[in-house]
Amino acid sequence: MKKSSASPPSTVSEERVSAGLIFTDNPREEIMSTLPSPSSGDFRPRDATFLTDLPRQIMALTRKNFLLAYRNRTATFLRILSSFFFLLLIFLVNEALKGRFAKDPYYKDFPEPPREVIGGIPACVPKDGAKCWTFVYTPAPDSMRGIGFSPINSFTSFDDFKSSASVSNCEPRLVCEEMFRVHRVVRGIMDGNEINGQKMPIPSDNVLGFRNQTTMDDFLFDNAGRVQGGYVFSAPSDRAVTFALQINSTSSSIRGVWQRPYITVALPMQTQAHRSIAQFINPGSKMEIASKLFAHPAFDVSTFEGIVAPLFLLGCAMFPFVIQMNEVVMERELKLRQALQAMGLHDTAYWLSWHMYQSGMALLFGFFIWVFGMIFQLKMFHKNDFGIVFLTFWLFGQAMVGLGFLVGSFLSRSAQAVTAGFAIFLVGFVLYFMISFANFPYGGNSVTPFSYETNITTKNLTRKTSSDVVLEPLLALAPPTLLIKCIGDMGEATAADTAKGIRFNDAYSYCTLANACNPDYSIGNCWGCFIALYIIYSLLGLFFENVLPDAMGVRKSPLYFCSPSYWGLTQATVKDKVMVIEASTDEDVIAEENLARQRENQPMASSSAIEIRGLRATFTRGGKSFHAVKCPWYCVGKRQLFALLGPNGAGKTTTINMLTGFLPPTDGNA
Repeated sequence: MKKSSASPPSTVSEERVSAGLIFTDNPREEIMSTLPSPSSGDFRPRDATFLTDLPRQIMALTRKNFLLAYRNRTATFLRILSSFFFLLLIFLVNEALKGRFAKDPYYKDFPEPPREVIGGIPACVPKDGAKCWTFVYTPAPDSMRGIGFSPINSFTSFDDFKSSASVSNCEPRLVCEEMFRVHRVVRGIMDGNEINGQKMPIPSDNVLGFRNQTTMDDFLFDNAGRVQGGYVFSAPSDRAVTFALQINSTSSSIRGVWQRPYITVALPMQTQAHRSIAQFINPGSKMEIASKLFAHPAFDVSTFEGIVAPLFLLGCAMFPFVIQMNEVVMERELKLRQALQAMGLHDTAYWLSWHMYQSGMALLFGFFIWVFGMIFQLKMFHKNDFGIVFLTFWLFGQAMVGLGFLVGSFLSRSAQAVTAGFAIFLVGFVLYFMISFANFPYGGNSVTPFSYETNITTKNLTRKTSSDVVLEPLLALAPPTLLIKCIGDMGEATAADTAKGIRFNDAYSYCTLANACNPDYSIGNCWGCFIALYIIYSLLGLFFENVLPDAMGVRKSPLYFCSPSYWGLTQATVKDKVMVIEASTDEDVIAEENLARQRENQPMASSSAIEIRGLRATFTRGGKSFHAVKCPWYCVGKRQLFALLGPNGAGKTTTINMLTGFLPPTDGNA
């Protein structure tokens, strides 16, 4: 060994060492009285074993995790109580939608629909101040203006109509007579328009007539969104008038109220035309037309929280996952685990403490999301049993804990963990739109589950025999998929006003093929899947944590768990061999080496605290090997001060890293 390499330890015979501190023989009572004794419990007892260490380490690490959670109060608050802000947002959106759709019977139970008289044609509402026409029609004579014929006058005879200055190109006579009949019907529609019992005549400048349907269609194409509806009359006579309706079928908001054109425009246009035609054919006749909806429950997902809540609840449930990923990977980045292992930490205690902490956080999250859901009186929470809601969100959190440890085993930086967490977050949103809106692949809302098909003979649903059945369990490997399915079932079970939700005893039985729900993925079965995914992902995470390089670049064999030594079933044996990489010329070093080599292939001497026997660390750089530690031999006696001296590159840090287990030695023993 050369002097430039790590030098052998110095010894101080007049000093004694305890717990890393040096005390002289000078009796200073004020110093000694402040030091804990080995029997006080602050030091590890000499007879400590794995079974006695494990609970003490688990308790200490769990306390450490919760203490850090307390110190990082902002992140902890967001993790546990983020559900408050998500549910508050759901509540506010819910109230806004209720105000907008409050009068729409489509969104509520309607056991006894009332009879409603159909009123007149509403006025066209212009957009951005642009011109808007209440309706257009054909056939009509050509207009002097060249845009379209405006039925300004109410002509009493055909001759007045034909000779009017506003009517041009009204030939031949038969065609002109048909236009006159259409004109009288149109004037009847305009003059007889009545809304809520009040006469509301339609102004003539809000109506346009066209020579033929082609001309009218060209006008509608160029003025899309500016015409409310149109009439196409055909071959009118004194005894019959036939017409077809044209309407803009795009639903829109008119004066802040959501309108469906078929109800608000088409029916009034049809009713007013019938009344006008009846007056034209049989003057003095009266007609009243009314409509009445079918009795029906609320639309399956029409509860407003049923529309907006699932997406927000998914985001709420996955939000803690991002924070968890950051916490787990942060310790690897800071190499805290390696520092604790150097002090005697067991891997079992480390991982159990983390799982206990993360599971506790998931449990608190599942409880508080139920509490806030009840506070805001969302149907999904107060109609379904407490156990249904609580277990669903808690066990989903458990599955995400396992997934977090698995994904975290591949990452080494906290920034990477946050990025990966948000990436999985976005994947969950993609799955939401696929499962909630397309009901793929688990079925629901009258959509047959993907793994089932209708039997031609029995007409019943039977499981497919093809490879399609693999898709459902494959997607179920992603915990957000099952949560989306559960939230959808809970929302559908509480949609109608008379719905009572899912009882805890029915967690497995409520989902049947009769209601297009895949019974293999009922909420109860999803709980089992969550638990299975938690266990599987946790074990996989532990496996990859060992076989992938850690913060120091150390990794184990993929079959490490097959080694008896991993389970403590074998004891280490000493097999030393002498290797000289660079012979030393220092007499003191040579003397120390000879003294240490006398114990070659023998157990460590009772007087020794450390024995270094040919310890070697070899690395490769640029395709060439170099030796960081060059096979030194020396002993460190008990109760001696131990120090390694040498310049940069002498191998001091590498030696300490090998002694503490941070780095595996290339060769030799210690």
